[in-house]
Amino acid sequence: MKLLLNPTLMQISEAISGERNEAQIDCRIESYSCKMIAQEKKMFKSLLAAESSLSSTVLTPGLVHSLSPHSLSPSTLSGSFADAPPDVLQHTCSTRTLYYLKATLNTVFAPDYDFSTASATEFSKEPSVDFVSRNLYGHLATALGEDVVGLTTALWTELEKEINPAECAIYSYRPDGDSDPFGEEGSLWSLNYFIYNKKLKRIVFIRASSCSTGIPSEDEQDLHGEDLDLAGDMSDDEMEIGDPSGYGGYGGGGSGGMAGFPARHDLSYME
Repeated sequence: MKLLLNPTLMQISEAISGERNEAQIDCRIESYSCKMIAQEKKMFKSLLAAESSLSSTVLTPGLVHSLSPHSLSPSTLSGSFADAPPDVLQHTCSTRTLYYLKATLNTVFAPDYDFSTASATEFSKEPSVDFVSRNLYGHLATALGEDVVGLTTALWTELEKEINPAECAIYSYRPDGDSDPFGEEGSLWSLNYFIYNKKLKRIVFIRASSCSTGIPSEDEQDLHGEDLDLAGDMSDDEMEIGDPSGYGGYGGGGSGGMAGFPARHDLSYME
């Protein structure tokens, strides 16, 4: 896999990323050629030898991975699956395609993570470009506010030039809780999409995630606990001398509140 530099996608990624409304948003949008380098060819041959041939691999239904936990009500699920085409409910892909998805992840996150042994059930084929577009928009809207319209419009406009999504199959990666390499305390949500154009032999990888910034680190928790222990050991007289308010320094007086949304990004040059 070879990274295909696209400055516009890089700028959109940077514009989406940042701390918003007590949450850190991280976004990465990159385009890759599916042409294998020498080392990847060896890995692919090893994978083929293990599976004997370019057999079909069953993936997890895309709608199960794409719907948010809040929308997984029985009525929602039954309606979604009733309208879904058969290949969404049980989709298979070739060993080669599954390899491309894993190789993309390995290239993106090397050397920190290795996805060579990721299970096929951790990948899904999504029902449509529109479905993915709406899902991404919905997750970003809360954090980006009014900026979400301009940024997502710019994103899909650039993707039309880069990979022509209408001709693509879209896959997603969502590991289970035990094997999630991105799992961390305070994680709110994460999306990992692969827009695969077989004709162009190209994949655009989109990762967006949100993590709460309101959860103190372990060091901060330990320090806060020590402060409370010290306050508990102080006598009433010491409390009055050290802090006339009687609240051990935790009273008002400081400026707080959540950070507002950033200024609208100027993306007029993309129009």
